[in-house]
Amino acid sequence: MEHSCGQLDDLPDEILLFIFKELNNIEILYSLMDINKRLNKILHDSIFTSHLSLLRHCPDHSIYPLTDSMLDRFCSKILPETHYKIKWINLESSSMKRILLATNYPNLYGLSLYNLDKETAKSLVTDENLLNHTLKNQISSLIVNISKNVGRSSIDNVIKCAFTHILTMFTNIKYLNFGESLRSDQRLSFYLSPPSVISSTLLELHVSLEYFSDCLYLLDGRFNQLHTLYVYVSKILSSHSSQSERIKIIKQEKLPTLRCFSLNCDTYTNVYDELIVPFLHRMLNLEKLKQICSESKHDNQDLSIIKYPHLNDLILYEVHDDYIEQFLVDAKMCLPNHVNLSIEYEPLRRVTHNFTRNATRSNCAKLNSLYLNDKRRARKLVKTSLINENQLAIEVERKLKNILKARRQTRKRKLKRQQHEEKQQKTTTASGIDRTGSDDDDDDEPLDLTIK
Repeated sequence: MEHSCGQLDDLPDEILLFIFKELNNIEILYSLMDINKRLNKILHDSIFTSHLSLLRHCPDHSIYPLTDSMLDRFCSKILPETHYKIKWINLESSSMKRILLATNYPNLYGLSLYNLDKETAKSLVTDENLLNHTLKNQISSLIVNISKNVGRSSIDNVIKCAFTHILTMFTNIKYLNFGESLRSDQRLSFYLSPPSVISSTLLELHVSLEYFSDCLYLLDGRFNQLHTLYVYVSKILSSHSSQSERIKIIKQEKLPTLRCFSLNCDTYTNVYDELIVPFLHRMLNLEKLKQICSESKHDNQDLSIIKYPHLNDLILYEVHDDYIEQFLVDAKMCLPNHVNLSIEYEPLRRVTHNFTRNATRSNCAKLNSLYLNDKRRARKLVKTSLINENQLAIEVERKLKNILKARRQTRKRKLKRQQHEEKQQKTTTASGIDRTGSDDDDDDEPLDLTIK
């Protein structure tokens, strides 16, 4: 270690900083903190201390706490020394209490809690010493990952209690990602007992739910400042609630503050027109809409046109063709100008009838860009019509080849001209004429790839 540190001392600070930035900051802090004053000064930089992942990621994506020796050193020495620089900590639940009680964190605003189980969830809810009053007011961003080992028999009360208590306890919470990667049998549900929590500070929520109606409960006005909602739903069923309950939920007030909405459903649904479309009508000011949801059948109901005047991004993956029609057919949707569409190529080709369907021409002409997910590339759309992408690619390639060929020929002519002028210059030096200059600079012309 002394030999290695001696080699490090031979390097300037800029090089050391560059090297350390490419390495794991936890390993660097653990190995080099307090070796000497020079390294300490570098390692106290916020690049290495502001965001700490005090856990281990394994190749199978499982997460474990730090080793005992690393945990001892961080809690006794490193965290107390750097506590005022720390802004975000990623924790494994079994070491959560020890790390949070190791020192005070005056600038901490974000926490990620991984492998939350029944005991740690209970501790989070009941242990008053775990989070002091100041920290409860400081935390504005929180990620909670539930342990996959928690069974269905005990998960319901654990996650519902944790979800409710978190929103009650953290009085300044703005971002909450709660159980985004939960299994379908672990997801949060309010079917038997609707949520009682209210938050006027929450702006962005990512959550895994069992039923679509659970999502509707979250948007009944209890989070009146929410502008971004990402929902992962196990089922969208018509039989889950009574007709009167569905009508009551769907006819709730509009959602003017919601700017971004993402709905990801694991299973097919046959109630797209019945539940989802009326739900989307409530979102007046959406700027980004992402939906991964397949429809098992379509009854072609006559529905009013949905308008999103502020929509910028539309993302449609793994969806039924009828679902895509809802957004591209002008009789069903009125898209604003300059929308960025992300979609898979084959469904788009089918819905637009190989890019010739008149009913989709109006909305497609308004698109600013198209990202074809299966081809991993974006293409700018021709504004006048949506032509076959293969024809477009062939035409662009042909024109590009012609331009490059013309440029090569221009360079050859220019080179020959320069050689000829150099020859002449040798014989006309006495006359004082300089023929080497040229106003011809064809290489600077921009590529014109306009398709006519």
